[in-house]
Amino acid sequence: MAGLTEKQKQLFDFIKRFTSERGFTPSYEQMAEGVGLASKGNIARLLNTLQDRGYIKKGSGKRARSLEVIDRNDLARFSSMELRRELLRRSTSEMA
Repeated sequence: MAGLTEKQKQLFDFIKRFTSERGFTPSYEQMAEGVGLASKGNIARLLNTLQDRGYIKKGSGKRARSLEVIDRNDLARFSSMELRRELLRRSTSEMA
């Protein structure tokens, strides 16, 4: 996970593990507790960075627990232009 800080990596790993074990994504409170942070604002900033770097996708609107972990191995097979098209395809198919 090149390019992630230790806290970003901890949060990403926590989300993956939690989701795998329970079948749904953790709340901001659970994430904060899981990585030893007191502020939901810090979690929001870490999540924004993870999304910007393509590790997760946050759902639109106010839906709680609407995170999706991106399978980077699945996306590795695309060229950069194909990747953009594939991500656009996935995001628009979820809106329908």
